[in-house]
Amino acid sequence: MYFKNNSPQDIRTRVTPQLARWLDWIVEEHHKHKPTGLHRAKILARRLQLTNPATKSVIVAGTNGKGSTVRYLEQLLQGCYLKVGATISPHFEQYNERIRVSGKPVSDTEIVHSFETIEQVREGIPLTYFEWATLAALDVFKREQVDRAILEVGLGGRLDTCNVADRDITVITNIGLDHSHILGSDRETIGSEKAGILQAGVPLVYGDEIPVASVLSRARELECPLYLANHEFGHAKTSEGFWSCWAKDSEFETSFSYKYLPTMPDSAALALQTVVVLEEEFDQMRTTDLSEGALPGRMELMRYRDRDWLLDVGHNPDAAKYTRTQLDLLYPSRDIGLLFACMEDKDAAGILEALDLPDRRVSVTSTLGHRGQTAEELAKKLYPKSVRVEPDLEVALDYLVGSSSPHGLILVAGSFELVSRVRNMITIGMERRG
Repeated sequence: MYFKNNSPQDIRTRVTPQLARWLDWIVEEHHKHKPTGLHRAKILARRLQLTNPATKSVIVAGTNGKGSTVRYLEQLLQGCYLKVGATISPHFEQYNERIRVSGKPVSDTEIVHSFETIEQVREGIPLTYFEWATLAALDVFKREQVDRAILEVGLGGRLDTCNVADRDITVITNIGLDHSHILGSDRETIGSEKAGILQAGVPLVYGDEIPVASVLSRARELECPLYLANHEFGHAKTSEGFWSCWAKDSEFETSFSYKYLPTMPDSAALALQTVVVLEEEFDQMRTTDLSEGALPGRMELMRYRDRDWLLDVGHNPDAAKYTRTQLDLLYPSRDIGLLFACMEDKDAAGILEALDLPDRRVSVTSTLGHRGQTAEELAKKLYPKSVRVEPDLEVALDYLVGSSSPHGLILVAGSFELVSRVRNMITIGMERRG
């Protein structure tokens, strides 16, 4: 078996015992209280003077592409010789990935220090898991005296903890159907929730090709300067086979190859326009290769066991449509095998329909955690599709290797949880092979 003993538990990504104890306690408290609203986090942010964590700050919301936009923006700002703090969620292997300074995750010691600082002023106020993470990030950024802070919204916008911080620019990547049981069942309703991060007079960089009326209406009501995709900024394929990202009124242009995944031109264009609106000094910018900019599991290509593996955490139909577009662009003639799994509250049928692969090339497996589901439960939701059902992840991966050729492509998609496990197993296998 190719993947036998490539257990994710073997990955050397353990946190220190002190941070582990904190995280265990925070998870326990989160499930015990599950408080709602922003008032608690606002109280603590004011007590700790965290509402203005940097000279300039950006908040990034949206359904898809938030993490990649944050990463590209982080790279571009670092190219301007700025010290940048950024938040990313969820983390892939280590909690530390959620808080980055100067392009690197902060240490366990830094995070524990911030948790202890918050606890000193908390006075029994209950906090959610995400509130702890966001407040800790703001505390780290303040202590590190970062020049620019980039905050990624976790879910929605109106009630997200990022709203406790002041911002100079708001970014909304796009509006799609996800977390519908919380945010609403249509784009307009979801857009209204995400537009809750807008503030009066603060510019909005908005990436939807077809803007949602509820977002535009709220932006105009608050007199937010608007920068729209395909109007003030965008991207295009050039004759040399590169993506050219452009921003209005900017002399700066960056290009990167679409031949090597990950390629997220939409996110790169959003990031570029944001830097333009921030009025950064482009003449000081170092050469920035955005082809290296995407995060793990976001259209990530790996080579293992003489096979190409494409890992993508997209977990809603809109994200799957983007993946399908990239597959058609980059691998128009290659045979593709899919390993798919998603959380029980996701639109499994919609995701598979968007990926548009033959049933015979689709295998489904189980997801773990309190929102996970078995492979059998998932297959029932996909009926009448006739897909291969394999609860054992190692067996499912071995089957995909055995049923594909070295010229084929194995796509792993549908959830952070699945992609994280597979990526860990591939990483372990590559390390053992030297």
